[in-house]
Amino acid sequence: MTKRVLMVMAALVLTISLVFAACGSGDSGSGTSSGGTSGGGAGSSAGGSSSTGSGGGTDADLDWSNPIYIGFAMDFSTETGQFYIFSMNLACDELNEAGGFDGRPFEMIYENMGGADQQSYINALMKLLDRYDEMSVVVADVNTPYVLATIGNIEAAGGVAYVSGASSRSNAESGSEWVFIARTVDIYSAANLCNYVMDSGADSIGIIRMSDASGTSWTERFIEVLDTQFGKSPTAHEIFDERSETNFSPYVLKIIASGCDTIISKSGVVSEQIINSVFDNGFDGLKFNPDLNVNMLKNTGSKVEGWRATTDYNNKYRSVKPYVAWFDDLFVAEFDQPSVTAGSEYHDIVMIIAEAIRIAGTADDKAAIRDGLYEIMDLEGVMSDYSYHEVGRTFPNYQYKVIVENGEFEIVDVLMTYEINDIYVYPEGKEPANYNRSRDRDRPN
Repeated sequence: MTKRVLMVMAALVLTISLVFAACGSGDSGSGTSSGGTSGGGAGSSAGGSSSTGSGGGTDADLDWSNPIYIGFAMDFSTETGQFYIFSMNLACDELNEAGGFDGRPFEMIYENMGGADQQSYINALMKLLDRYDEMSVVVADVNTPYVLATIGNIEAAGGVAYVSGASSRSNAESGSEWVFIARTVDIYSAANLCNYVMDSGADSIGIIRMSDASGTSWTERFIEVLDTQFGKSPTAHEIFDERSETNFSPYVLKIIASGCDTIISKSGVVSEQIINSVFDNGFDGLKFNPDLNVNMLKNTGSKVEGWRATTDYNNKYRSVKPYVAWFDDLFVAEFDQPSVTAGSEYHDIVMIIAEAIRIAGTADDKAAIRDGLYEIMDLEGVMSDYSYHEVGRTFPNYQYKVIVENGEFEIVDVLMTYEINDIYVYPEGKEPANYNRSRDRDRPN
């Protein structure tokens, strides 16, 4: 690892230890301060929204008649939905055990979508916005089209910080001053993977990718970085329609026939089929897929061995970061499985929001909270540590380089994202309404 990375890792150990000393362990993991349907959250209602409840535990002295509400529209019925609820409740517990903000507790308002489609999300968000005056911040869905479809509703209500778990740069390029991104936005994750590919010794590169907006945006950026920073172009580039196609061998065979020594797959929900096809057709070169997840490892068995990725979260970082170990232990106790990005990210979104409120000095002035988000610097979290980056309107400072070995992700290194990326320039007319380049404090202006 680089000297800078080792210094950061050492600092993480010390800082998180100090955070625990200040905030308490939060070891109940029960969401006692928040509504919802998982983890024993108090004050849940049939409609899926929280009502003011008793904090319990060490936060009993907080003023529960005047909570700080954070709204989130989501689908309760999914496993991922339960990960969100548990993790966001846990973050509220941590904050409340540390005294909340100005003696006020943090509390979630969950609105159940009742269906996994865009209109259900819009309907649930509008119910949240009926309580606009009560809420300090609204957390946005991980689905980029859902976010883009509702920015107008957020702005029409009067504006409120809208913090999303999505990674598409389309959110950053929406032109809204209220939208923020808690993941490594794709303009950076694509460049990070390109860096990993070239560091691994790739020479000739074939790309197979889905045709949707995410696949297009990510791949365009990957090819741009491959050209401008490494002077290379793809040997082959195949595009499939992930909505209608099921046989990917013809695409894989074309990639292999190009003579490439490296395959890049940006294939989302059909990644397992691509992995199987690459293996079945005998390719034994370098293989990368930024969409790899734990379920793919389980479902593809030995066929996924040797595949590599960059990722925002890896629970094995617990070996150097106690905050990850603490969170992962609670997650395993609750769900009988290691913690995942969905949980760690949405836990950290709540902590980012709380930090913005602390910086703003108010939980009631929505514009001041938005401006507080701009000032976040080196905030420790589970998924990453966070500084606000104006380019991308995003927060994470690093990603992990991982490789699949013996059926598990192993960390190869940590990439300090904003040290290795060149400066992305917003397309004309795509800059946020109050774009201010000087807010990227860790980058030259």
